Amino acid sequence: MNGTMHVVEKVDPKVHVAKRADAGSTAPTRKFVKNWKLADLEGAVAKGWESGRDTKRGHQLYTEAGCAKCHVVVGKGTAKVGPDLTGIVKKYQGKELLRHILNPSDALLEGYETFYLEIKDGEDVFGRVMKDDGESLHVVTNFDKPDELTVIAKSRIAEQLKSTMSTMPTGLLVTFSKEEILDLLAFLSSTK
Repeated sequence: MNGTMHVVEKVDPKVHVAKRADAGSTAPTRKFVKNWKLADLEGAVAKGWESGRDTKRGHQLYTEAGCAKCHVVVGKGTAKVGPDLTGIVKKYQGKELLRHILNPSDALLEGYETFYLEIKDGEDVFGRVMKDDGESLHVVTNFDKPDELTVIAKSRIAEQLKSTMSTMPTGLLVTFSKEEILDLLAFLSSTK
């Protein structure tokens, strides 16, 4: 995953900011290529675009881009933060799939939203609600560790606001060439 992280004292619920555990990651970095826009790539995903694409390289790029940290595809992976991409690629193909990758906040999938919770007597919480048992919310606040849930009694919550931003960051493809992006799309499309 690439991009810039800003750690702040208090999360503005109208602006998506999430603390990440991998801030000191030693993962290999890639060189910036371009801040890709849909207009840059949409002509390349016209009818028959998948022909000749390298889906094996696309699978490798799927891992390099960090997709596997949050998503499952064709039953592989253990991530719980993002939706299973197998269902997504059945619904969206080509240009529409590309649009969702480039602009993940354009359409949030129900059940995968993030919330800002203002706590009456403690530190505010930002994360995805994984479970609501009626009395408490079970929230994942560190998207790199989705099994570590923060349990908050509903009686302690002063305000609960749904974020309009996806937990999936924009700019994930800025270090990929056009050909790499097309191979990644071809891999995802092949999983339907």
